[in-house]
Amino acid sequence: MLFRSISGSFSGSTLADLGLEQLIDLLRELRANDAQSAALLEAYLDRTQPAEWRERVDGETVDIPSSGPMNHQEAAEILGVDVDTPKKAVVQAHRRLIQRLHADRGGSDYLAAMVNKAKDVLLNK
Repeated sequence: MLFRSISGSFSGSTLADLGLEQLIDLLRELRANDAQSAALLEAYLDRTQPAEWRERVDGETVDIPSSGPMNHQEAAEILGVDVDTPKKAVVQAHRRLIQRLHADRGGSDYLAAMVNKAKDVLLNK
């Protein structure tokens, strides 16, 4: 999966293109403006820079607020599918993501919960 920064200082950059200092700057920017994206970036950093990045942000943490109910468009974006994707494809997309993002595989409980919630929203439309 290719992650691309679509706004802010790093617009158009892929995460793989950014050095550790740039990723930390992006994290700070996201923490101020987009808590869900910040959580995704933290999971990426945990996988690619397990110890280093946390030491450099000096304990700057953020609580991710509940953003209310997830709509169909948000759910589709999380799973990387279209809103009108057939249920079978939604299940397949969910399975691919949950295998990579599950806490037991180095992901986080938050990410796994968001992926599960997205699947539920799209299957119960």
